[in-house]
Amino acid sequence: MTNHGKNSGEKSINRLVKQMGTIKRTDYGSGCSLLQPLTRKQKDILSAFAIEPEEFLQTILHFEV
Repeated sequence: MTNHGKNSGEKSINRLVKQMGTIKRTDYGSGCSLLQPLTRKQKDILSAFAIEPEEFLQTILHFEV
């Protein structure tokens, strides 16, 4: 991420967090979970941090709320 002026770094981070915050997981009473597919932007963000999308999704599926 590059910084192109006052507060642009903060705005960029806020946009990243907002984009990743839209990931949805639905839990069913039977113990099953369903994840909404990742968008291209979300995959690009993960790639920028050297995170494999499939590993990320598995982490979300096993995360206890």
